[in-house]
Amino acid sequence: MQTRRERNISLINEYIASGKSWPAEPNTMARWALNKQNWEPRVESLIKQAAEEFADAMRNEYFIDPQGRTVRVKHAARVMRDGKQVTLWGDWNSSPEFMAVSYAQRRRLIVGGCDRLKLDVDS
Repeated sequence: MQTRRERNISLINEYIASGKSWPAEPNTMARWALNKQNWEPRVESLIKQAAEEFADAMRNEYFIDPQGRTVRVKHAARVMRDGKQVTLWGDWNSSPEFMAVSYAQRRRLIVGGCDRLKLDVDS
């Protein structure tokens, strides 16, 4: 039985043998394979892509608070769960403990970015 990598090499060689434009971009070959229904994405890849798109959407959701400020709705926090570090997302009105962790982590990212910028500028 072929590994996924071997199957992909076979599909690439089939693409080349079909007389399609070569050299070619991987996107072109992928579109060809999908159109011919010779290739299907792994479920894990689809889940990862959906999760990334969901995180991006949550990161960019805002509302206007009563004082007229644009405020982020959803917040992330890296936490340990079942012995594994995961990122949980919650609304701006999640528990105070969750929000404290989220805000502290965001502050550390900002400080780290400022430290890095200072080193770059000083250099």
